[in-house]
Amino acid sequence: IRLPTPPEGHPCGPLCGRTSLETLRRLSPWALPAAAQEAQLAKVRPVRFWWVGAVRRSFAFKSSARPNLARHHVGRPGWMVIDTQAGKLALERAPVPPMAEALASADFCGSPLGWDFGDSDRYLPSMMYGCIPVFFHGSKEARPLEEVLPWDDFSLRVGVEDIGRLHEILAQYDHARVVAMRTAMGTAWQRMLYTSYSRGAGAGSSRRPMSYLGEDGRRDAFDGVMEVLRQRLAKRGWRRLPGSSPPAATAADDDDAARSQL
Repeated sequence: IRLPTPPEGHPCGPLCGRTSLETLRRLSPWALPAAAQEAQLAKVRPVRFWWVGAVRRSFAFKSSARPNLARHHVGRPGWMVIDTQAGKLALERAPVPPMAEALASADFCGSPLGWDFGDSDRYLPSMMYGCIPVFFHGSKEARPLEEVLPWDDFSLRVGVEDIGRLHEILAQYDHARVVAMRTAMGTAWQRMLYTSYSRGAGAGSSRRPMSYLGEDGRRDAFDGVMEVLRQRLAKRGWRRLPGSSPPAATAADDDDAARSQL
């Protein structure tokens, strides 16, 4: 989960598909009223799978997801897979479209590990535009807030060794199933955002949620982290330190108190 957005100016950056907050609000299905949102989620999208990124040529990188995506799926009809390190000529033949528009036009979006095997953040803008994230992590890699989110309802997990047949795997998902997964994303995208992280923390200033798409922040990433911690404490058995006060009466009280310290 990304850290809270800095309060000054509410920059959106990679979260919005490396574009503006205005573009996010124009293209995201989650910005629409209920009836229009349902119709938007049910539309047939022109791109089956999208991933654009740099592929390193080092030996250590050879067995990771990025080179395998480029090796097996660049040029596949109906797919948009572009290696931005392939050279100027290759990029002229397959120019990189604006990221936000591309995400909003695809059924599935790749979310491999980063340039130096760091955590991928592609799942986040993918969800904001209703594109089903495809993870290529190892079996021990957890997805964000996996303890409280039903990721299998709205994302896929594919082993690196299976990337060569990714087109066969995705062929098993007909339009009705894709729409169901997109719709399931509607219960989770707010959990990716720190909406309740307030700006204007100075003395005498007002504190207000930094809403991206009109969400109120009650079920945001901060609330998700608190829920994970509550579940872990419950599993281990809650034990107070000697002389400490009893825990707050409600989970909401705990969250409000913690937010006031941000």
